[in-house]
Order: sequence, then C-alpha cells, then structure tokens
Amino acid sequence: MASRTSLPIAGQPDSHQVAWRVLLTAHSVLTRRVAQGLEAAGGISYDDYDVLLTLNEAEGRRLRMSDLARLTLLSHSGISRAVTRLESEGLLKRERCETDGRGFFAVLTKRGQKALKAAWPPYRALVKEHFSGVLSAEEAEQLAGMLHRVIVSAAEEGPFGEAYPQRLTDEPKD
Repeated sequence: MASRTSLPIAGQPDSHQVAWRVLLTAHSVLTRRVAQGLEAAGGISYDDYDVLLTLNEAEGRRLRMSDLARLTLLSHSGISRAVTRLESEGLLKRERCETDGRGFFAVLTKRGQKALKAAWPPYRALVKEHFSGVLSAEEAEQLAGMLHRVIVSAAEEGPFGEAYPQRLTDEPKD
C-alpha cells in the first residue's frame, strides 16, 4: 500500500506525464476543497472570489467582460452568468463601453469590496490548511518558479496580459 506522499503509479511512466497528471489532480482537489470551505463559511463562492479579486486588482476596479473572462478561471459563458448573478446581488455593476457600443465593463462596487474582504480570512485559512501548510517556504518558492515558467511558455500574449504580476497574492488590496 502506498503512503500518502508517494505516487501510486505502476511501471516507469514518463515523468512529465506524471507531473502533468499530478498538477491537474492537485488543482482539482485544492479548488474543490477551497470552494467547499467558502460555501460552508457562508460568504461568497470560490468563483465569486476569483471574479471580485480580479476586478479589485484592475485599474479603476473595472474590466471589459472579455478581459475579465481571460483573467479568471471561468469560461466566457461562465463569466456572463457570474456577472449577471453578482450584479443582481449588488457586488458589481455593468457599464457600457463608451468607445464600443457592444461592449461592457464589469465594475466592482463598494458592497463587492466588502464581500471580498469578508471572504479573505476563511479563504486564507483554507489555502493554509490544504496548500501552504504542507509545503516549506523553499518548496513553495521552487513550485512558484517552475509554474511561472510554464505559464510564461504557454501564454499567448504574456502571462495573463498585464495583470499577471499583480496576481501574486489572493489577498484583496485596499
């Protein structure tokens, strides 16, 4: 029986394929745990946190809908549904783009900022419990460096455009 820290993989698989599958599994497990924890805390959802945090980091706390979709973990249709719901809850508002009559901005409201700040303590605790608490500082730095290289290599127009350097923490800025 494999221990919790060993990889239960038979034979001699390609190490890159193993790393890829472990990355996908870790992402799936961790996001599910954080999402469940945020839901249990009774605040905003994991997807809402991602959307509101992304808007909070943007200049003027506003982004075009297409940019918001690109910078979050949601699909274009998922971002449309999330924005509609968050708008109905007063956490953001839509503003028509003055230069493109078809385009809209999603704009973070004061209520949205408050919801984001309220969600930070349980979010931070969940990340610590399920991620930070199992890695040393050195391991976290190494992992961040390796994943940064992958992001830069795979990004089409820079890693998440201009917003990537600002997304080095999930803590809401004031």
